[in-house]
Amino acid sequence: MQELVSSGIDLRKGADIVRVPYQFLVLALIGGLATLGMQPWRAASDSFSASTQLLTIPSPHLAADALPNSDGDTGRADTSRGDSGLLVQEPSRRRAQRPQLGNPLQNMNQRGSFQMLRTFRDALGEAWQSTVELLVDDERVAYGAIVDKDGWIVSKDSQIPRAGILVCRFADGTESLATVVNHSPSLDLALIRVTNRDLTPVQWSPADIPTRGRWVATTDTRQTPVAVGVVSAGAMKISPKKAVLGVLLDDAKEGHGALVQQVLRGTGAELAGLRVGDTIRSINGQRLADRKAALSLLESCRAGQSIQLAIARGENEIETRAQMMDLSHELHDETEMEVNGLISARSTGFSSVFLHDTVLLPTQCGGPLVDLNGQVVGINIARAGRVTSYALPVGTVRPEIERMLSESKASQVVPANASIPSREADVR
Repeated sequence: MQELVSSGIDLRKGADIVRVPYQFLVLALIGGLATLGMQPWRAASDSFSASTQLLTIPSPHLAADALPNSDGDTGRADTSRGDSGLLVQEPSRRRAQRPQLGNPLQNMNQRGSFQMLRTFRDALGEAWQSTVELLVDDERVAYGAIVDKDGWIVSKDSQIPRAGILVCRFADGTESLATVVNHSPSLDLALIRVTNRDLTPVQWSPADIPTRGRWVATTDTRQTPVAVGVVSAGAMKISPKKAVLGVLLDDAKEGHGALVQQVLRGTGAELAGLRVGDTIRSINGQRLADRKAALSLLESCRAGQSIQLAIARGENEIETRAQMMDLSHELHDETEMEVNGLISARSTGFSSVFLHDTVLLPTQCGGPLVDLNGQVVGINIARAGRVTSYALPVGTVRPEIERMLSESKASQVVPANASIPSREADVR
């Protein structure tokens, strides 16, 4: 019943005739092959693209209402009449009953989404009220944990600048001047004093280290946590790494000093604003004769230490401060640093930590890490990678906190100022 003709193929059914162009049949065959994963159709489809724009339908039994749209529906297609009098299939519009999902719904299954974090609020109880923000120049530098109701707080020592006014912001929105009164170099902890009383101290977990696979959350000064994660590994020792500034140096061509040939992304050098072509003239006030002298001074520095640099840039002399960092060997690569993002200045040299995969920023370390009972299982002490965060376990951190508290209470250390006159209008 089929008869080949020069312009196409006649498909006969009773008195009705539907003439289908050859190109349309070829494209249908190519489309079928494409669904089977075969791709020799690309070149062929280009040659027939023009012929698919028009579809002649003289048969009254094949109305436009029966044309499938691009969504696969057999509802009414969008059609219009062209100048030639032929029906033209237009691109199908999205059906009104198919809502477009916005970003909040598309991302709700991600751990960092607000919807996901909000599900942990009730489980954490009142732990957030024992968390504080530490600010310098109105910028958060770290979180902290209240460890005594009479104004004693612990945080990550290397995250707190030695210069600038340190301010503590509490869960109720009030702020107070704070003073660092004691240090624990081995654990990178700082004991901080404020004049506030009747604070809510953390509730420590009776277990030393949470079991692997257990959910943990990093608290904020609000009910909703900053981030959540899962405990990845138990107690481990993290050996110390050599601290680096994050630059490749050479001898200065003219005069004394060390010439900066490369600045590694995400390091203390980049954060301090060093550029390729700068000449480091002095470190901590000591003049440099050459590259060897610069390396000697830098090798004597420790991770997290802030150093003073005198920089020659063209005709200008610049004074700046940079922080030394103890990066693992693989993070000396530019690509690795880009993938991992900002790393804590000190992320090694701990006798006992446990690993969790919470995604944190360095400025989100120093505060409590809690379980789903609202009990503190550790203090976040470092961000070492994209999904690698370290926490000091209860059995390690509590004895050291008690030691610092005992020493500081005996000396009756009190902050010099109890109020913040220059920031009074900002206090909430």
